[in-house]
Amino acid sequence: MFPHSNAAWLGNADAYYGEGLFDADLAWTMDFMSNDTGLLDGLGDLLSPPLLDLTPGVIAAPLVNHSDSSQAEDEDPRDWPDRESRPASPTRRTFQTQKRGPHPICFQTDETERRHFMTNHPAKVGNISPDTRFILLQILGSPNMNAFCGPPPTNELFPGINDLDYFIQLYFVHVQPYFPVIHMPTFSISAAKPLLLLSMMLLGSSHSASNRGRFGFACLERTRLALMHERELDIKFVSVPTDHTIIHH
Repeated sequence: MFPHSNAAWLGNADAYYGEGLFDADLAWTMDFMSNDTGLLDGLGDLLSPPLLDLTPGVIAAPLVNHSDSSQAEDEDPRDWPDRESRPASPTRRTFQTQKRGPHPICFQTDETERRHFMTNHPAKVGNISPDTRFILLQILGSPNMNAFCGPPPTNELFPGINDLDYFIQLYFVHVQPYFPVIHMPTFSISAAKPLLLLSMMLLGSSHSASNRGRFGFACLERTRLALMHERELDIKFVSVPTDHTIIHH
């Protein structure tokens, strides 16, 4: 294929360009492997079955081994990746969730604690009346909230007027001095909005040593929804067109 080059690289005109380079060595090696097949005769069973077709002049191609034809027939090319059979999962237990009403402890206070506090901090802005308590129960028991909250408190569980007065006074003693949002000279329980009184009670209950805010936790979500509903109905929060607004019919 390539002449034995005794001549100088550039001095002999019969020398091939590239003789001795990597490309030439690679070409010689490939031609040697495709023609001199006798060197592979002593390998015995190492190449049985042959991996390549070494016939001169034929492009070498891998030969397929059909010895295990049964396995090839069982394989489905559409089933990929192979899925191993697994035992069926155990049946899951289904739990039925049921919304429960507030626990009775949420509305309880210690009578001795309440009397001692009310003696040292008597009410100066009036007291909660039975009618006000009834209105608070109506607000918290609105059926529109049942889809979002648990059952409302019942009349038997809801705190009495003495406990509600206690929560209001706790608000004035522990919350009002740090967040004076109530104008004390003009504030009156009888004239205040029920939702404002209810919000003050929720905050005041967190300062009760016996209740520890359980009343606020039980009624917080329903109070929040009632405040949102009242704001939606209040005309002060509705955009009213002014004289400078152009209305297109």
